[in-house]
Amino acid sequence: MNNGVRRVLATAGVLCVATLTCAPLSQAAQAAPPVVTANSSPDTTRTVGIGPSTKDGRLDGRPGFIFVGRPGSIVRDQVGLVNYTDKPVSVSLYSTDGFTSATGAFDVLPGADKPKELGKWIGLKPQVIKIPARTTSPIVEPGFIKVPFVVRVPSSAKPGDFAAGIVMSLRTKKSSGAPTVVVDRRVGTRVSLRILGAVNPSAALTQLSASYQSSVNPLEPGSVRISYAFANDGNVTLSARQRVSIDGLVGGAKTVKLENVGPVLPGDKVVIETSVPGIWPEGRVTAEVIADPFVGTDPDAGPDLPEITARTAVSAVSVVGLIALIVIVVGTTLVIRRGRKPSDSPDDTADLLVMVA
Repeated sequence: MNNGVRRVLATAGVLCVATLTCAPLSQAAQAAPPVVTANSSPDTTRTVGIGPSTKDGRLDGRPGFIFVGRPGSIVRDQVGLVNYTDKPVSVSLYSTDGFTSATGAFDVLPGADKPKELGKWIGLKPQVIKIPARTTSPIVEPGFIKVPFVVRVPSSAKPGDFAAGIVMSLRTKKSSGAPTVVVDRRVGTRVSLRILGAVNPSAALTQLSASYQSSVNPLEPGSVRISYAFANDGNVTLSARQRVSIDGLVGGAKTVKLENVGPVLPGDKVVIETSVPGIWPEGRVTAEVIADPFVGTDPDAGPDLPEITARTAVSAVSVVGLIALIVIVVGTTLVIRRGRKPSDSPDDTADLLVMVA
C-alpha cells in the first residue's frame, strides 16, 4: 500500500481488509458532536437526534460515517436514533444522496426525490420506526434504538468521493385555524465514501460577472461588485483559497483575499459574491478572480494543484460624477453666453436666436 493511500485511510478512520469489506474503526476520541442536522429546526433537535452508533447501542461520538473502499465493497454499520421526550416518537428513516448547495452548505435531496448513488447504495428504504421514550429511573436517559445498515458499492462504481445522508423525518400537525398544517422536520447524519482508484482533481471558475458601483460623493472612489462560481469538475472533494484583483490605471492593482471556499463535492458548484472597495471611476478596469484549489479540507495534505483564473472587463463610470460634470459644463456655457452683449448686427441676432432655441 503506497503512502498516499495509507494517508487517506488514516484520515477516514476505516479499515479495509482483503475481502473488500470495509468496517469503521473506533472514533470515540473525536470531540465533534454526534448529531448533524439537515434542514432542521431547534424544536426538532431538542426532540430527537441521530448519529453513528456503537454495536452495543449508544452514540459513539463520530461526526458522521466515513468509509473508504473499492468497487464491489460492502460496508456494515449502525445508526442510532434518540428520543429526548417522555413519550414514544414515530419517525421516518431513509437514506438519500447528498450534495453541496450553491451557498456552500452540505444538503440532501428532498424526500420525494429518489437517490441514484450513495444514498441508494446504503439501502435504507423509507421506513417508520418508533423510538421509545426516555427513562427516568434509576437515571434519566434518552430513548434509543439502533438501526443496522449495509452499504453495497456496485462493482461498476467509478473512483472518487460520494456523499449521502441518513435522514430522520419527524412530522407534526399544527392547527392554528381551520386548515391543519403538517410540518416535516428533518435531522440527519452525513455519510462520506471514497472509492479508491484514479484521482482526478479538477476545478473551474464560471459565471463571472462584475459591475461598478459609484460613490454618492463624486470625489470618493466606488467599488466593484463581483459574482462567480467555483465548480468542481473532478471526482474528489475540493476546496480552494481565493482572491480577487482589480487592475486600473490609477493606483495600480488592488487585491482582496477571500475566505476559503469548500469543501465542494464532485459535480457541484458554489456561488461567491463579493465587493472590492476603493476603486476610482477610470472608465474601464479589469476584474480577475484567482483560486488555488486543494483536495479535501487541508491545503497541506494533498497534491499541489495549479491555480485557476477568470477575468472580465468592467466599465467604471461614476454616474454622480457625470451628472455633476454635465451641470458644470451647461452652467458655465450659460454664464458665458449671458455675459455677451447683444448687438444690432444680423450675425449677432442670429447667434442670440440660436442660443435661445
